[in-house]
Amino acid sequence: MARRTGRSRTALAEAAGGDHLPSWDTVRAFVEACGGDPMEWLPRWNTCGRWRGKIG
Repeated sequence: MARRTGRSRTALAEAAGGDHLPSWDTVRAFVEACGGDPMEWLPRWNTCGRWRGKIG
C-alpha cells in the first residue's frame, strides 16, 4: 500500500492506528488505495478534526 499511495508505511500505520488525526493527504491516499471515494470521507475527517480541535 505504501508504494501505491506514495505515503510511508509509518504514516499509513499511524493513520490506521487511530492515536492521532492523520493529515488529509494521508487519509485521501489511504481511502483511494482501498478503492473508496475520498470525497465521501472528507466530511468525516473534518468532523474528527473539529471534535479533536485540530482543524478549523
